[in-house]
Amino acid sequence: MDIKKRIKLIPYFPRLRSLAKKRNGRIFLVGGFLRDVFLGRPLNYDFDFVLECAAEDFSRQFADIIKGSFVVIDRRKRNFRVVKKYKGRFINYDFSALRAESIEKDLKKRDLIINTLILDIKDKDFKVLDFLGAEKNLDEKVLNLASEKVLEDDPLRILRVFYFKEALGFKMPSATKDAIVKNKTLLKRTAKERVKEEFKKILGLSACHKVFSLMDSLGVLEEIFPEIREMKGINQGSYHHLDVWQHSLESLKVLEKEVLPGFSHDEFVQDYLCLSNSKELSKQKILKLSTLFHDIGKPKAKANTGKRTIFYRHDKIGSEIVKVMLRRLKFSAKDITAVSNLVFWHMLPVFLVDNKHLSRRQVFRFFRKTSPDTIAVILLSLADLGATRGKALLPARRRRHKKVMRDVLEEYRAYLNNKPVRRIINGRDVMRVLKIPPSPKVGRVLGYIFEQQDLGAIKTKQQALQEVKRVFGPPFKKR
Repeated sequence: MDIKKRIKLIPYFPRLRSLAKKRNGRIFLVGGFLRDVFLGRPLNYDFDFVLECAAEDFSRQFADIIKGSFVVIDRRKRNFRVVKKYKGRFINYDFSALRAESIEKDLKKRDLIINTLILDIKDKDFKVLDFLGAEKNLDEKVLNLASEKVLEDDPLRILRVFYFKEALGFKMPSATKDAIVKNKTLLKRTAKERVKEEFKKILGLSACHKVFSLMDSLGVLEEIFPEIREMKGINQGSYHHLDVWQHSLESLKVLEKEVLPGFSHDEFVQDYLCLSNSKELSKQKILKLSTLFHDIGKPKAKANTGKRTIFYRHDKIGSEIVKVMLRRLKFSAKDITAVSNLVFWHMLPVFLVDNKHLSRRQVFRFFRKTSPDTIAVILLSLADLGATRGKALLPARRRRHKKVMRDVLEEYRAYLNNKPVRRIINGRDVMRVLKIPPSPKVGRVLGYIFEQQDLGAIKTKQQALQEVKRVFGPPFKKR
């Protein structure tokens, strides 16, 4: 562990150290940076410091020196942050006042022992100090809590433990699991925005299905999303081999282990997944979240007709339920809409597959309904299929579903690559020709005409207006 070389990679470290030397009291670099140095991981651009001097005053001066932004994280706890854009990315320098009478006791208030290595930035030898056995825990790859009370002091650390287990590939000992189970109900008192931030980090993992499965086994996931309790034990009939909740977890697993890797070299799909849906979530995270909750509406929709179990309108019901769930966690309106839409659309591919003679018109209608997230709907459908292994689902049906989805994806690729068709009529044209006021009918008419344009059946404005009269003119036709 060449700490000196890694320290020099911290942006503006010489200025930080120079400022520290002018202050009485030690200033310690602590936490993730030193942990990752020990593990040989890539540089972490979030830096944590514990100060024996005035944290706010020091933070403000450092922000002035590097022309960064000063942010108050928690004035009562004396936690402050300096944010600076550096080489195209934002760096966080977090400064916290000592929370106990000594640094040794302060470290016991941190989350995990692996995050308790410290270094006095004034020390010319850059000696790393280990008071709680962090290096031993790192060697053994084990997640021990820094003390018995850390989860009680901040229940959000429960989610951080799950994140570190998967991100680092470490073991979670029984004592840590027991502490999580004991304190999990305290998550309800944690600010929803903070829970959301940790949940977003978990979604960013390549195998978040493992995290959610473990969280579920310890009863933690239900503390965040109590709605999943109703999904457990709901039998789905002969097409499924799992209940609704286990099928949902399995769908996410199939998405991460089979579907996404299957498109890892497809630039068209990868470019879409890397897009930002909002400032908070990428399209890929939206897809994972939607896959986990795509059947959330089934418990309320379940009905029996003779020997069959049906879930009529579970897509519509589920789309409304996820809105409530995600609003509770303070997700953005844009992300809530995206997840709700994918849940609402997740059955559309099944209707395409059910058509023995699939027409271009049906495919184009699918594109118009689901764009710009058509790719996500297709990938979700493939994951849903992969997690469905009931005896009633015949191999021929499975093969057809996969083929149709692949074909539709290729058609969508071509659809987007073609020059967009210029819309040759508008709502005013429709109202003038049909002599009607503004109404939902205008949108239906335009949708039909645009569809005919996409199919190449209509090429001129005159043809479009004639088609409006023929199809929608008196006598009134609903279409």
